[in-house]
Amino acid sequence: MLDIKFIRKNADLIKKSAHDKHLKIDIDKLLKIDEERVKIIQEMDALRAEQNKLSKTKPSDEIVKKLKKSKTEIADFEKKLSDINETYLDLMIKCRGFGFAGFQARRKSFGIPRILCEK
Repeated sequence: MLDIKFIRKNADLIKKSAHDKHLKIDIDKLLKIDEERVKIIQEMDALRAEQNKLSKTKPSDEIVKKLKKSKTEIADFEKKLSDINETYLDLMIKCRGFGFAGFQARRKSFGIPRILCEK
C-alpha cells in the first residue's frame, strides 16, 4: 500500500500511473476523504486536550456540564471517523500494489513478484 504522504505529494504521478495501467482509482476522492479524516482527528484531539485540562481542576457545575458536552461531541466524532475510515481504507487498498515511475516489478521463476528500484 502506498503511503498517504506520498500520495498527497505525488497525486499527479499516481493518477498518471493508474491511468496508464487502466486502474480505476479516484485519487481526488481519496485526498478529500483524507482531509476530512485529518480534520476530525484534530478536532477530537483538541476536545480531549480540553477535557483533560478541565478534569484536573476543581469540578463545578459548569465544568461538569462542559465535560459531559465534550464527551458526547467526542462520541459523535468517533462515529463520523469510523464511517470515514471505512471509505478511506477501501480507497487506500485500491492504491496498493501498483508501481509508479522509477520502479519496476520482476517475477522470479516461481511467480512471486519482487519490486526493485531502477537506478
